[in-house]
Amino acid sequence: MKLLKWKKPCINNCTKTVQPQHRKQGINWTGTITDLVEFAYAALESKVFNDGDVEIKELIQDLCSKFNISQRLL
Repeated sequence: MKLLKWKKPCINNCTKTVQPQHRKQGINWTGTITDLVEFAYAALESKVFNDGDVEIKELIQDLCSKFNISQRLL
């Protein structure tokens, strides 16, 4: 409980001073296509999307959409 009391002022102060930076174009993938595929397979193994109930093709298509990657590169 003492730790929570100590951390709370720090968290409140940090959230007040940090201003979010807005990006006009969203988040863009700057790694290679190989990096994206490895990222997708790691996510599948970790079961972090839909508790692991997702096909690799569907996951990669969704990641491409979210990270502004042309799917014709795949």
